[in-house]
This record gives sequence, C-alpha cells and structure tokens, in this order.
Amino acid sequence: MRSCQSGTLHLLVWMFQHLKHSQAHLRPYRCSACKKGFNNELSLNHHMRDSPVHKQVVKRTNTDTFCTICEKRFQTPAALAQHNASPIHRQRNTSCFVCPSKFKTPSALAQHVESSCRQLPFNRHHITAFVQSLDIASTISLRSSIEGSLPVLQLSRPLITYQALPSSFNGSGYQCHICRKTFSVIQSLEAHLNSPVHDEDEFKCPKCNTRFKLISGLVQHLESASCGLSNVTDVERRFASLTAPFSRLLML
Repeated sequence: MRSCQSGTLHLLVWMFQHLKHSQAHLRPYRCSACKKGFNNELSLNHHMRDSPVHKQVVKRTNTDTFCTICEKRFQTPAALAQHNASPIHRQRNTSCFVCPSKFKTPSALAQHVESSCRQLPFNRHHITAFVQSLDIASTISLRSSIEGSLPVLQLSRPLITYQALPSSFNGSGYQCHICRKTFSVIQSLEAHLNSPVHDEDEFKCPKCNTRFKLISGLVQHLESASCGLSNVTDVERRFASLTAPFSRLLML
C-alpha cells in the first residue's frame, strides 16, 4: 500500500515538473514555420514580423489579417479592414472652431460642439437647427429647414437648461418624470434631463434610413461604414466644406 502511494506521489511530482518546465506548456504559441514556441501571441507576432527567416512568410500569409501598427491579428480580412477604417490609429487632426481641443474624427468634434465646448454660447439644438438650414438637409433631415437661414446661430433661440427638483425624490431615488428612470443623486437626474436622451429623432441616413437624434450620431454612423454609404476618410473630406459656413458665423 505504501509503495502504491509512493508511486502515485512520484507520478504527481513528475507531472508537476513536466508542466513547470516543458517548453510545450510554457510556450503555447507556436510558429508554424520553425515550430519555435512563445509565451504569448504578441511575442509570436514580433517573431513573424522581425525574423529575417520569416519575413517572406509574414508577407505571404499574414498581411491580410494582421495589423502591423498595433500588432494585433484578426480572424478575417474583413475584420482587419473594419479595424483599419476605424479612428483607432488616426491622429488628432480635427480642431475645434474656437478652443484648443483636437479630435480624431469629425463625429468626435460634432459631439464636442453639441455638448461640451464651454466657449460656444449655444447648445445641441442650435447645432441641429444650423444643419437643417443647409442645402444638404433635404437628404438627411427628418423635418423641413428650421428658420431657413444661417443666422439661426446668432442666439435667436434661448439657451434652455433643466433643473432637477428635490420633489423628484420618490423615496428610493430621484425619478425622471418622462421615462421614470431613477437616479441615486439629484445631479445625475439633472444631467439626464439636459442630455439628448429624450430628444426627438432629427436626422436619418440617406441609404439605410437609420434615425438619429443628433448630427454627431449620423456622422459617426457614416464614419463606421456600417451601411456602406461612406467611411471616416470620405466624411473627413466633406466635413470641412460643410462646416465652413458655421466657422464663418463664429467670426462675426
């Protein structure tokens, strides 16, 4: 009985030593060309990219699914193409009209102008009205031109903000009177009330008819190329001409 236990113990020790020291278990990522093992996929990618022995192998087999910038491998060429079309590797070359902020994409700038640029004396509703006054509005707007001309930005509309009241407390939290969502602090309810969450849809994609509350949502949709109408490069090329009138108004 003791010898059986001893044998079992020796087997367990051997298995532990095998798992601890075996290269096959320590380095599960194997190079298909030279069979060398690596601890992780990133090390294997470096080996495939930098080794003079495998440079031709990488060129022949991996460029259709491997991003050489972030050294990440994708399951399909289409997934890599979608990754490359995203703003992940883009520089912050899109500048705000009035403040030093810079962004990777036109949609990020649009979101900034709609909600967070403190140097602009208007809000997302003024931006929506401005876009709906442009010639392009007929193809993307869900309503007719609002006020019909560019001076809509000259604060012809008042800046409206909502204030949450202590009476909105329902015993367990502060409740939105529109959607009945409850928040733990009154500041969160106030931010919710002043967000676009309860705005009406104002824009649509001219191809797939997906609807958006804000122009930034539509621009982001076009950048993503999800419906094939455009992509981030096309949007960026057209964005400057579309926003030129807006920029000129800010100089008045």
